[in-house]
Amino acid sequence: MLPASSSTKQATQTGLLEVLQSFLTRCSFKVPYRPFDTAFYELAVQESERRGATAGCKGADRYFGSSCLKAAVSITTVSYEHVEDKSIQMLVCLFTAGAIYLDDANAADSNLGPEDRRNVEKFSERFVAGEVQPDPFHA
Repeated sequence: MLPASSSTKQATQTGLLEVLQSFLTRCSFKVPYRPFDTAFYELAVQESERRGATAGCKGADRYFGSSCLKAAVSITTVSYEHVEDKSIQMLVCLFTAGAIYLDDANAADSNLGPEDRRNVEKFSERFVAGEVQPDPFHA
């Protein structure tokens, strides 16, 4: 069961972080430094806009301004570096950004209606089929 109060949650997160850092230190594990791939990010912004997710859309601040697309770029460029086809990397990146956006939007808005819930449930199916998403940030 998760902690109920925000102070308890914060203490739990801090405790977990300390345990993980201690474990990694004792293992002599160093996280390799990887610079953020700005060029790939710019391509991801262009591809997002080409698919209809523009800075003027509702939710743009969450997608572009916060960490959705940037996190997806980091995940993709690190985890899928071995994939030579950049179009596949871009597909993975946009899918990941969409999933992060959905997770953030779903967590932030407990007042989602039935139509919004259906859109969330159908995201993957529509994405893979190349179908139009009702929310442009799922494009």
